[in-house]
Amino acid sequence: MEFKELTEIWKQSDMHQNEAIKVNHQLIKEVGLNKIKTSLREIKWSALFEIILEILFSGFLINFLENHQGQPAFSIPAALILSLIVFNLLFEGYRLTLFFSIKTDCPVLKAQKKLSRLKKMEIFDTYSLLVIIPVFALPFLIVLAKALLNWDLYELGTGWMIQTIIGSLVVAAILVYFFRKHPNKRLRKAIQFIEKLDEE
Repeated sequence: MEFKELTEIWKQSDMHQNEAIKVNHQLIKEVGLNKIKTSLREIKWSALFEIILEILFSGFLINFLENHQGQPAFSIPAALILSLIVFNLLFEGYRLTLFFSIKTDCPVLKAQKKLSRLKKMEIFDTYSLLVIIPVFALPFLIVLAKALLNWDLYELGTGWMIQTIIGSLVVAAILVYFFRKHPNKRLRKAIQFIEKLDEE
């Protein structure tokens, strides 16, 4: 059953005030919330994937920092990346908490607020690319080149750094444009559905 069908049943039953209709409202709400969680599973899996990947990469960075103590040219970029990972772990952890807190017995108003927060987090996540990609592209390249190939990119001068920053700004702008044009449609539909339900 789709969100549109559930909404229509809700509206039709709203014309009556007996107990049977209230039970129907409760059932529709539970079915709707269950469908919302099912349709938003990609949020859960993408957050879990990011968390696992970042935990593994954190281990790599910590090892890199230990091997390059006393070399701020490499330890500072690695520390910057590690700080970003810590922030994103907290961010994705909160996103997962919101997802799992949407239960069938959740009041409509609370469910509305939780979905609204998920939408705001998606928007923040998208626009943050305008900062994250230009700021962290250089540290990421410097650390990976040193760790994997033992290349010191500082020896190449500053020209490539300027080009990388300009290029990363362009890439970030393109990605933000794309993600804003193609938002999470399932999340938008879930919000539209839950906003049409009135708490009894």
